[in-house]
Amino acid sequence: MDPSDDDRLADLAIRRRFATRAQVEPLLRGLRPGERGGLGRLLVARGHLTGTQLEILESLLRRPQGVAPSHQGLAQREDEEFARMVLERGAVTPGQVDRALAERAARWKRGEPARLGTVLLAQGVMDHPGLLRLLEAQRRGVLICPGCLARFEVQGMDEDAAFECGRCHARLSIPRRLYDVPPPEGPAPHARAAEAPARPARLGGYELVERIAHGPMGEVYRAENQATGETVAVKVLGARLAAIPHLADRLVRTANAWSGVVHPNVVRVLRAARDGDRVYVLLEYAPGETAGGGLRRAGRLPPTSCAAIGRGAALGLAAAHAAGLVHRDVKPDNILLDPDRGARVFDFGVAYRQGRLGTPLYMPPEQWRDDDVDGRADVYALGMTLHVLLAGSPPFRAARASDMRWHHENTEVRLPLDLVREVPGSLASLVERMLLKRTEERPSAEEVARALVPR
Repeated sequence: MDPSDDDRLADLAIRRRFATRAQVEPLLRGLRPGERGGLGRLLVARGHLTGTQLEILESLLRRPQGVAPSHQGLAQREDEEFARMVLERGAVTPGQVDRALAERAARWKRGEPARLGTVLLAQGVMDHPGLLRLLEAQRRGVLICPGCLARFEVQGMDEDAAFECGRCHARLSIPRRLYDVPPPEGPAPHARAAEAPARPARLGGYELVERIAHGPMGEVYRAENQATGETVAVKVLGARLAAIPHLADRLVRTANAWSGVVHPNVVRVLRAARDGDRVYVLLEYAPGETAGGGLRRAGRLPPTSCAAIGRGAALGLAAAHAAGLVHRDVKPDNILLDPDRGARVFDFGVAYRQGRLGTPLYMPPEQWRDDDVDGRADVYALGMTLHVLLAGSPPFRAARASDMRWHHENTEVRLPLDLVREVPGSLASLVERMLLKRTEERPSAEEVARALVPR
């Protein structure tokens, strides 16, 4: 890279929020004459950029200044944002995204422009209503400047408001839609082949009344016992996953082990079993918003609320750890905000993505290595959860699982500088200790709960 490009790369990295000014400027000032042109490699070596991010920045530098990006470039940037969002929400697996990105690239190469969402829909990974909901969330959350591809967070902004891009001075406003997604004429071929009928009428002695949630692992229903009137939640494992013997057996064993954990901050597991080719878990029915739902509604949560959520979740996890159990998938969407009991953890150890248990954004380094993990893995995931709730966004982003793993193993996590004054020092310090790379340096869940007792 030409030495004169260091300044432009620094500016691009900061404007695209790939790195912070505090990370970039000291390295830029410290470059010796013989090192000029190597800022990007240095940022990657220090863990401030991923290899993918550096490739994006260098491709922008190669484009002549003043030349607007093509439609393909804008579509690619929007699809990169979509990939990050669906991975962070656990809507798809990293492997599914990688396959869809490869198919998308092949279609563009053949002269058949396609968007990532429509490819995921065609491959049977997403359904039409779910894709529309995710595209709407992206439209209301992130705006890519069509003039220079700069990224702007627009969550909560008035749809009719307009503003100027600080980089290319283009006039911007939130689009009415990102792109059209025609409804499918019938079920996607992959979905027809892989999934069993939509749902049974009864499971475990309960009649399934309505579907209340769905995701990569399966579906959750509100169910009732017609004789007693008891209401429970039933989680039904997707047919493709239920057909994997070791995974289905592990789900049943893990859920039944959790049935022995009785604690106010844990959503009770009643039992798990098989019914023919179906695998299901009966849970205490506990309606309410999750911490993830609150985050999407509010943008980010105040420190007092985050501390209360962290304490409730830590108390529930400490009870599980005392019983020798590990959750393995702590994240905002797995913490229920109960108005009477406070934060309660649920969905225990059953998230399965690309051959491993867990959600990539929240998985500690040892879980990526498939090591036997203990309760300190849950502490790391809870620390990442608190960081996301406090900041309103993750400390790093990656469209590929390998880049996400690299961050967890190498990137030191700190709260954004603009939050330092707002978040009490004791809370910020606790979150940082929960996110330490070495398991033995993290506090236990019980210690986290004690540290978050209101003063």
